[in-house]
Amino acid sequence: MKVAELQPGMLIQPVEGMQWVKRQSTLCVEPMGRNMFRGYMYPREELGATVAMYIDNVPYAQREIVPDLEGAWGARVVIVEGSLMAVDQSAWHRIESVPK
Repeated sequence: MKVAELQPGMLIQPVEGMQWVKRQSTLCVEPMGRNMFRGYMYPREELGATVAMYIDNVPYAQREIVPDLEGAWGARVVIVEGSLMAVDQSAWHRIESVPK
């Protein structure tokens, strides 16, 4: 998916065979059932391939108004499993919109 296609309120999900993974306070997309080689460096929490809602682009200068996003990498924010999370910028090519 290209970030230019994103619109607030859009439902998104990882492409087939991928899953959301929370690393520190950032949402990444990684292959299902596989620990990435850097897993020992950062604690990770697998969230599966659940649907998320794109919220908006939150510039780093405005992060202090959203405490959940402090320390997160990535300016584009989603809600997944009831939490606001920033998506790692390298993950977008492994994310697709949910068909209507």
